[in-house]
Amino acid sequence: MSLISIIVVIVVMMKYGTNKIHFVKLLIASAVFLLAITYPALSDVYSSYSFNAKYFISNERIDYTIKSLDEKAHGKTIVSMRKIKQMDTDMFLIRYEGNEGEMKEKWEAKVKIADLSPVSYEKTIEKPKYSASYTGVFHGDNMTLSFRATDREPREIVLSRGIKFYFSMLMPHLLRNIDFKKGDYYTFSLLLVEDGKFTTPIIQVKEKEVIQVPAGMYECWKLNIKLGTEQHYGWYSVKEPHYLIKYSYPGKELIMEKHS
Repeated sequence: MSLISIIVVIVVMMKYGTNKIHFVKLLIASAVFLLAITYPALSDVYSSYSFNAKYFISNERIDYTIKSLDEKAHGKTIVSMRKIKQMDTDMFLIRYEGNEGEMKEKWEAKVKIADLSPVSYEKTIEKPKYSASYTGVFHGDNMTLSFRATDREPREIVLSRGIKFYFSMLMPHLLRNIDFKKGDYYTFSLLLVEDGKFTTPIIQVKEKEVIQVPAGMYECWKLNIKLGTEQHYGWYSVKEPHYLIKYSYPGKELIMEKHS
């Protein structure tokens, strides 16, 4: 597409020479032309994705190692999920428990099985001389978020159910449920549970790679994940149910040890 634009510019310049007025018109026309031919691609990139739980498994447990790339710290995490029924709604209860050096982190989230939309979450972080807790639960059409930490005053935020979003800590696991096709883009709104703000990651399915982890050797789809100013990467098994095999984020890696 850019080659076509360059050809158009050259042809027009040959016709009008370097006349400033014509050159300005040329630049405006070229900009409009570029926008017209790239708009469909841009709209595809930024179309919001709706998840479902087709590759989540009830009573599943996956053990991961957290590896610091500078080798100064490491930890272990366990992610488990099971189906529950609450208020006549089928849900997944997803739990995370991990430690990294002196820090301990726990969270659990409830999401609807039908579309993985949020119901509630609880998250706690503990380390020497510091603790924090974050909760969010829907009451009617609004979700109330509560934040408490040793270094700040407690506060609450109320969000409308009209905003379609997913919990940020679930993102690496939600991505098991995308349609893995090379070159495809995905995006959606994430609620950052630590501060109540929203962000919009952009995910691209890159290529297949074979990687070795303690859990074994896997052929994976590699995802390129842009999260704000951060660059993340995820490796998901090509074979269903598309296990999260490795996840890389600034300074650290999450690596599968075993699943059951």
